[in-house]
Amino acid sequence: MNSDPLTAYQKIATQLDRLRPHGPRGPVWWRFGRSQWQPITDALTDTGTEDEYDAREEQRRQERGAARALGQQHRREELGGLKAVWECPSCQADVEPDTEGLDGYRPTEGGLCPDCQHTRREEAQQSVTAEDMASTNGILARLKARAEGR
Repeated sequence: MNSDPLTAYQKIATQLDRLRPHGPRGPVWWRFGRSQWQPITDALTDTGTEDEYDAREEQRRQERGAARALGQQHRREELGGLKAVWECPSCQADVEPDTEGLDGYRPTEGGLCPDCQHTRREEAQQSVTAEDMASTNGILARLKARAEGR
């Protein structure tokens, strides 16, 4: 590092509001590149050597690597606990095997989601009801009976 005394003076700053209560020898000096206020003797001491910087960077690198490894382990555990999820062929929503519809329907792997299955059942029931109604009464029933020769 540079040992020129003038550059040390150029690296510190303070605020008048901090000087008033503590005085010039209190922790009122801020050294550029640091995060804490220091007394002037500490602020002017050049302790930031390249070796210290390298050691701090290495420690940060190791901490980031450990955090990344821990995050990956948590994700693997979460994925291992999940059952297979697939896309509903009708609405393209994600379907989980443990979901249950209002009518008690549980999807099989690759099958419809409970909402689409419920909709299909209602449509089938309505079409059967419409056919029954057409065959028993109304103009369609009369026309059908006339065509059959009844």
